[in-house]
Amino acid sequence: MALGLLVVVIPLGWVATRALTFGGDATHSPLLSSRTGFWQAAWLAFRASPIWGTGPGTFPTDLMWSNSMPPARPYLHAHNSSLATRHPSPSLESRARWAGIVAAFAGFAVHSLADDHTRYLSLAIPLVVLLALALADRSNREDAKNAKFSFHASLRTAFRPVPVGRITLPTRRRPRLRRRAVHAILLVPSLASLLFTAYSFRAQSIGEMAIDSALDGNWKASAGQFDLAAQADPQFAFYWLESGYAYGVLAANGDAASLDAAIGRTERGLALEPDYALNHANLGALYWQAGRRDDAMREMRRAVELAPAASLFRLNVGLFEEATGDGDAALRDYRAALDLDPALAAGVLWPTTPLRASALDGWRAAREPDRPPRTAAQFTAKARSEIAAGDLSSAERDLSAAWQIDSQSSAVYLGFAELALARGELSQADGYLRAALWVQTQSNAEKVAPLLAWAELAARQGDTDAALVRYRQAFD
Repeated sequence: MALGLLVVVIPLGWVATRALTFGGDATHSPLLSSRTGFWQAAWLAFRASPIWGTGPGTFPTDLMWSNSMPPARPYLHAHNSSLATRHPSPSLESRARWAGIVAAFAGFAVHSLADDHTRYLSLAIPLVVLLALALADRSNREDAKNAKFSFHASLRTAFRPVPVGRITLPTRRRPRLRRRAVHAILLVPSLASLLFTAYSFRAQSIGEMAIDSALDGNWKASAGQFDLAAQADPQFAFYWLESGYAYGVLAANGDAASLDAAIGRTERGLALEPDYALNHANLGALYWQAGRRDDAMREMRRAVELAPAASLFRLNVGLFEEATGDGDAALRDYRAALDLDPALAAGVLWPTTPLRASALDGWRAAREPDRPPRTAAQFTAKARSEIAAGDLSSAERDLSAAWQIDSQSSAVYLGFAELALARGELSQADGYLRAALWVQTQSNAEKVAPLLAWAELAARQGDTDAALVRYRQAFD
């Protein structure tokens, strides 16, 4: 028995260890580390409202309290799509059947306190089956008397076969009054759910049309349609914020009359959804365009507070401070932005004014001496510098070290592609770039550099059409 137990436990333990420690998965990081952020947000949401929850579809808002967005992505849901169901056998009593159903619905209800899973068939279908099991009536009095449950009997229709000699004829049973009463009780919440769904989808359908208009470049129509969507569902911040964005594009394109509309709608959306940093940054940009500099500074600084890891918000604060003559504060924020994202140092912004050039020089001078790389990102950055210097053998060694640390990094495969290009191995470079684009990332921005390199590769191979397509993708 002990040996048999080991035979079962060891493979299960091996599979669990691989799942928990990454084990070569191609789509996400180790199980525990990749879910911790979601669990932390769910716990905060539960603590905020353990009885009523925060509302369906509000998981992105709860996630903002434990993540800096941007640069992190505002995930729409917690990605949990598993639902444990109990399949009773004929020997189980009715209590076991109800225990399984209640347990499954309890788990679903708790998870729904901060998430919305009804749109996923992997959850909706099992829930419908569980409801059918819960509402199924006994097929005859004998089953009820013995308190036995049969899975097939619970799904049996109102037609009950009655043997007559050797022939079986179906005869319709009269529905019980109790079953009719149960259905009548369910009718009211069902109709209420239907009416609310129709009300909600009306605004959503208008919003979808507004998005299509914006994609077609018709921002005037888009702004008007978002206004209609906001009027149809005035408590949903998204429509107000998107309407403000559409009017802001019109104002940036020369329609001065749209600027006030953009500000007003964005302010109303922020009153409903005050915790997403990007909305404050957008409002700050609108205020700056309207000449309201103090208001613009306040909103951009609020964006920095909400998303402290977002380098571009800090950079914008520096630009505002420089424009208002506060050079010392601008230098401080420029250097803070560079600390958050050293890649900004390669931008064309810094030589445009003496203050910005001074900020870049001071930041470079204050950096600590280069230490031996430890992380995959550090090995990759060192390797790319070595490629630029022509030291290809050292670059290959450092890229291999980076790959050993993190084989799911888009930047590592981009480094291998640059190494292959430096050696003239175009087909290998193409394969590495495809891998860089295939690996799942936390941000779409991580795909920009591989796309640009892929476009340059196509141009180098003489395929101008493919190069243009890839450049457009990177631009988008």
